[in-house]
Amino acid sequence: MRIMRRPLTKHAESVAVGLATFALYVATRYPGLGGRVNYGDSAKFAFLGAIGGIGHPPGNPLYTLLTVLAVRVPGLAPATAVTLLSALFGAATIALVYGTARRTFSAVSALAAAGAVALGPIFWTFSTEPEVYTLNTFFIALSVAGATAEPLGDLSKKREGAVLRWGALALASALAGLGNHLTIICLFPPLLVQLGVRLPTAFGRRARLSIFFPVAVVLAGLIVGGGSYGYLLLRRNAAEYSEFSAVLGSETFVDFVTAKAKHTEMRLPAAAVLFGEILPRIAEFLQRQWAFPMLLCVGAGWQPLVAAWGRRAVLFLLASALLFAAFPCYFRIPDGDGHLLPIYVFAAPFLAAWIDARGTSLAKFAKVAVLAALIGPPASLHVATWTRLFSRTSVDDIGHGPVAWELPEVVRTIPVGATLWIPCSHYGCVEVVNYVRWTDPAVRERRISFALPEEPRGYAWSDPPPPVALATDARPAAPICSLHEQDFRDWGRRRWQTRRWDRPAHQVAGKSYEGVPIFCTFGPE
Repeated sequence: MRIMRRPLTKHAESVAVGLATFALYVATRYPGLGGRVNYGDSAKFAFLGAIGGIGHPPGNPLYTLLTVLAVRVPGLAPATAVTLLSALFGAATIALVYGTARRTFSAVSALAAAGAVALGPIFWTFSTEPEVYTLNTFFIALSVAGATAEPLGDLSKKREGAVLRWGALALASALAGLGNHLTIICLFPPLLVQLGVRLPTAFGRRARLSIFFPVAVVLAGLIVGGGSYGYLLLRRNAAEYSEFSAVLGSETFVDFVTAKAKHTEMRLPAAAVLFGEILPRIAEFLQRQWAFPMLLCVGAGWQPLVAAWGRRAVLFLLASALLFAAFPCYFRIPDGDGHLLPIYVFAAPFLAAWIDARGTSLAKFAKVAVLAALIGPPASLHVATWTRLFSRTSVDDIGHGPVAWELPEVVRTIPVGATLWIPCSHYGCVEVVNYVRWTDPAVRERRISFALPEEPRGYAWSDPPPPVALATDARPAAPICSLHEQDFRDWGRRRWQTRRWDRPAHQVAGKSYEGVPIFCTFGPE
């Protein structure tokens, strides 16, 4: 087994890699509200912190608390601040991946492995839009760093105490991660086994004298992870937006935080389902992040990594990856991209070991070239797709093709005190409206309210419905406005007083989109 060159905490190189990755993610962040993977969820996460709300199960309280802090950064719109939060933890994950590999392998090998994770389209995408998954990979990467930090080279004379401290850091990180995403529970069985076989050797005389610090670290992780769930209890019925409230149902706290309503088919899949549906979906996900030949490179790194880190550490990585792959299969999660993201954190050391295996410098650079050739096409495709993105806050479909809403313009155009009928009913669109509803100061200043149309078009179970506009010929207490021409015609048949604002076409991402008129009624003439 090789001696690691230096502790992870002294890796200035890791900081440099993290900063460079953060700059890349900031430059290529999603240019608006929402995201490409879970559009509605990303739009929702962008406004929850602004109002101290509670999102869909399992609630992700630690992530929500971090968004509460992020949206209060001066000079940043809430959507931008929460997007940058994903970029921050994505970059921190890459810094840890690099630093963990760098303790044993060369800078070129560690950088190639970290780059393969950072530039993979799936990881890159989740790092550039509001989502909980990069925070999850950050905690996992920190746990991996602590669980594989033996031996510590220049700390060899204090080996017992060092192993104990690094083990405490690994466990504390996993415990803290429970407050963000409960899939991290997949890490605990292999992590506890890994720590269990290491820690008995750590309780020497020196370690017994310094037990206080490791215990304090573990307790801190437990408090962060477990204590964050108190936010859900405190804000359950106090927040303006809460999907864990009596309004939406009587589900218990445990049912909510375990997202019981979303995995009613919790059972081992039949062989036909496993091989016909689940495994092909996982394979398709792997292909979108990395070309399949790269998985062969991961396999080629098995023996070199065993020689460098030892068999126990390698089995820890392999068991963790298999458990994270099994989780969405067992719970039949249809959109499991984010749940599978940690697999690449576990795979990165295998890539670094494969590149750094014994051989000439020319052979190592040839392997790096192979890795670059494999990651190049999907990374290039990701960049090409990003250049065609535009803000879906501005462009959506309300029944007659792509149109420009410009909701901030709408709420500044309609009369003061008006009620705006929500122009759509699908999940992502509703969350865009909710973002404007709770983050645009003009909504409060001009006393704009929102309501469903007289004939609601159907809300998903997780959407807290605003008040429904009743079908009546009575004069409304305030002007009612809509973006649908059908409403305008209905008001005309009732002989209600109406007004129309025509708006010019919008140029978005080089395309011209129809300017959607605004229609308002003031009741019977």
